[in-house]
Amino acid sequence: MKTIKSVFTFACVVLAIGVLISPAYGAPRKMQQNKGAIGVQTGASCVVGNLPYEELSEDEELGLIKMREEEKLSRDVYAALYEIWEHPVFSNISFSEQRHMNAVKVLIDKYGLIDPVTDPAAGAFTDPEFYGFYNDFVEQGSASLIDALWVGATIEDMLINDLQELLAQTDNQDLTAVYENLLRGSRNHLRAFAYLLSLNGETYEAQYITAEELEAIITSPRETGVRAEINNRFCVEGAEGPGPCFGKGGNGYGSARAFSGPGNNNNISATSADILLIDVSPNVLNLRSSGTVVTVHTNLDFNKVIVSNVLLNGVDIAWSKSDNRGFFVAKFTMDDLKGLTFNTGELNTLTLSVETSDGLTLTGSQNIKVIDIQPRGR
Repeated sequence: MKTIKSVFTFACVVLAIGVLISPAYGAPRKMQQNKGAIGVQTGASCVVGNLPYEELSEDEELGLIKMREEEKLSRDVYAALYEIWEHPVFSNISFSEQRHMNAVKVLIDKYGLIDPVTDPAAGAFTDPEFYGFYNDFVEQGSASLIDALWVGATIEDMLINDLQELLAQTDNQDLTAVYENLLRGSRNHLRAFAYLLSLNGETYEAQYITAEELEAIITSPRETGVRAEINNRFCVEGAEGPGPCFGKGGNGYGSARAFSGPGNNNNISATSADILLIDVSPNVLNLRSSGTVVTVHTNLDFNKVIVSNVLLNGVDIAWSKSDNRGFFVAKFTMDDLKGLTFNTGELNTLTLSVETSDGLTLTGSQNIKVIDIQPRGR
């Protein structure tokens, strides 16, 4: 067991600053590196700041150093692939990886370790192994968009495996809290890449974790934040956003309230972006078709969607249902969509906008071909 030297008690400053999430499949986030809104302390730093300072073993120190650069590797590779393919999944997950880097940095600073990230430039690493990974991944991902998505899945596969190993070698409460949330984020990212590959007829095969672990991840719904009980309070980790602390009442949880205090200026979150993925059916829209419904499948928990606020390119939802896995399925009237302006004979983007009971607004997009052809026999 490690000797507890002291306990840092920081209050959680919760400020609403507009940006609560980083959707991985919607509109691309502006690429940022080592930047954040000053004056906000989110759920991750709430947890780290309020958990005890515990001596680190050599393996734990090395693990933090490795994960700091491994998260940078993923951020840099995704940023490079976005520049090549301009697919929003890369810009949005790269933004998420920056937050993951920040979360590890909180631990590095807390324990007085030397930060291995001395140069924020893309492809710059202290460990030469990561420099080699960076060049190999970018080269492979430059071949085609399918190869780029495969690289993304491989990186998240590697991160999941390494985080599981780091969790197995630590009993520190703060390291465990951060690693578990990074792991949750990587599982969400792997779901996104595997799903996009499947839309293109490709099936990702595990490179680091087992095939059984991969199957369990990609067939389960996305994950959101977790609670960590600290000093009889619960800090709720949001999806890339502020995590309020709740007072614990005798019969459950008290009403939400922010705990403010001095010295909280970190913009940190250890959880991943909430990812809205959609699959539109039919994927070719014929303006002269006699069809009556357009169906949009999603990866969202049916019970968390505010159905009345769901839109597809501004068109109101007609009705909805839950599929056999509990995912939300939206139905839209074909005639309503035919009233939109499309470029016939070309790919057009359909964007689903969803509000959740967690207070999040998510968007997901898919390109479908729109035609204006008289069906045979009519």
